[in-house]
Amino acid sequence: MPNRPEANRYREGIAMPRHQRTSTPAPSHAVTSEPNIAPDTATRARSLVVCRESNQYDCLLLEGLLEQTFAYLDLASVPTARLYGILPLTDPGQLPPDVPVITLVEGKTRASLMEIDGDYYLYSMASAAKFDERGNNEFTTLLCRVLERLRPLDMYAATHSRLVRGLTHGANLSSAVARHVDRVHAGTTTMDMRGGDRSVGHLLWTMLSMIASSERDLIVQRTSAGKVNQYSRGEWIQGNNSVPLGYQLTGKTLVVDPEQTELLNLAWTLMADPNLSSTEIVMRLAARGVSTPRTRKDGETIAELVGHHSWIQTQLWWADLYMTGKYTMRFKNPFPGAEHLAGCPVLYEIDESGVRDEIGVLEFDYDFGRPNLDPALITAAVRARRTSRPTGGAAKSHVPALNGLRWIADGIEYRLAGATRGMYALRALGDAERSDEDSIADGVA
Repeated sequence: MPNRPEANRYREGIAMPRHQRTSTPAPSHAVTSEPNIAPDTATRARSLVVCRESNQYDCLLLEGLLEQTFAYLDLASVPTARLYGILPLTDPGQLPPDVPVITLVEGKTRASLMEIDGDYYLYSMASAAKFDERGNNEFTTLLCRVLERLRPLDMYAATHSRLVRGLTHGANLSSAVARHVDRVHAGTTTMDMRGGDRSVGHLLWTMLSMIASSERDLIVQRTSAGKVNQYSRGEWIQGNNSVPLGYQLTGKTLVVDPEQTELLNLAWTLMADPNLSSTEIVMRLAARGVSTPRTRKDGETIAELVGHHSWIQTQLWWADLYMTGKYTMRFKNPFPGAEHLAGCPVLYEIDESGVRDEIGVLEFDYDFGRPNLDPALITAAVRARRTSRPTGGAAKSHVPALNGLRWIADGIEYRLAGATRGMYALRALGDAERSDEDSIADGVA
C-alpha cells in the first residue's frame, strides 16, 4: 500500500497488503471440495480491527469507540493505533509518512484503512442499516470488499452491532465472513467461522445478528414515536443541530431572527453571483462571523468546515422555507401497516395500478414564517448555483483557448479574459508596471 495515496474507490481495487507484496507471485489458493478449509495463510492478513460509529458528525463518540475496542485487543500494534487516534479518518495527512493509510469510498460512505505492523484498522462513521436505492448498505458493501481483499485470520470489533445492524445486509456480510475470516471477536465473544466448531460460530453469528437488528429496529421505533410527540407539541424535531441561517431556536421552536437579516441577504446575494466559487462565498461570510451550530460550539466559523460546497448546498436546500416560510419533513414509517403513530396519520402512496405502498411515511408540516428576503434573489441564487462555473478537471474543457493572453502595445499592457468559448473581455492594465485593471471593452473573438 502506498504511503499517502489519493482517495481510492473499490471499483479500482484495494492496495495489495504488505505481506502480499513480494518479488514472486503469491501462491495460488488450492481448489477443494470443502469450502470451509482455509487457504494458504501466507497470502492473508493477520488481523482486521473494525471501528464503525453510527453518528457521522460526533468525533468524540468515535474516539470513545476506539478506546472501547482497544480494551479487548491483545495486539502489539494497539499502543501505536491508540497514539494515532482518529487521524486516519479525519486527517490522514497528520500521520507519519511511513504509516500506510488509504481512503475507501462506497457511495457516500467513507472509511480509512490503516496498516500497523501487519495489523489492519478500518475506521468509518456510517450507518450499517440504511440502504441505498438498490437496497444495499454502503458500509456493509465496503466491509465485504475489504474482507475479500485482505482475508484476515481474525476480525475484531467492540460489539457485534458494530459489524451488523440489519438482517438483509447481515446475510451478505455473513457470507463474506464465512469465506474469508477464520475467527470473529466481538468484545469478549469469539466465533469460529472455520474448523470443527464452525457450526457453533455460525449459529452464534446469526443469533447476535438477529439481536442487533431487532435492537436497532426498536431504537428507530422509539425515536420515531418521540419525534411525533415533539411535533405535536410544536417543537422543531431537528433541534439545535439544524437551524437555518436567519432563524433561531426560542425554547424548542424555530422562529425568524431579525438580527440575522443582513447576513441572510448577504449570503443569498453572494450565492446569486455565478462568478464566485463556493469557497469564496464561505470565506466572505466567515469573515462576518457566520457559523453553524457545530462550528459555533468550538468557537469557529463556517471557514473551518471541510466541505464549503456542502454548506452552499444546505442553504439551497432551505430555499422553499425562505420563499414560503413553510417546511415539510417526511420520515419512513417504522411500523409498516400502521394507520397512525402517536396520533399522527401515516400516509401511503398509491401507484398508477392502484397498489398501495407497504411502508408509508410520516409527514410533519411546519409554518415558521418568512424572513425579510427577496424571493427574486432566492430564485437568482438557485439559478446561479445550478449553472456556476465548473471546478477542477471539469473546468479545463470550459476555458476559452485565448484566455489570459497578454501583450504590450504603446506602453499599455492588455489581457484577454475569456467569458465563454467565443466571448472575451479585453482589459487594459495600464502601463506595464501597473497592476490595477481597467476594463475598456467587451467583444467577440
